[in-house]
Amino acid sequence: MDGGEGPFYCPGSLKLEGLLSYFPQLRHALDVQYIEFPRPRKVLVDLLGEEYQGAPVLVLGLPAPAQADRSILKRHGEVEFVNGSDNILAYLSAVYGLPSDHHRKRG
Repeated sequence: MDGGEGPFYCPGSLKLEGLLSYFPQLRHALDVQYIEFPRPRKVLVDLLGEEYQGAPVLVLGLPAPAQADRSILKRHGEVEFVNGSDNILAYLSAVYGLPSDHHRKRG
């Protein structure tokens, strides 16, 4: 609940759940963890700092794969990550050889 309204769902997380359902091999390749909605989100603050506790977020192992678009990667200390569902979808498509979103603008 948010300010007495809701309940709500996260549209960005919903996109990623759809991708995980459509390409089930991803669920086996990734360590998917679910977090509660209320902030502060301690697990994310500990990894990424206070500024980046929004979900969804993809925390990467080091180093990021070569086929990753480095322009969408962020870093906090030694941890690289991708935030925002569209960036995460693009990253996973590139790294795992999946089709890309035909609505995503190509640079």
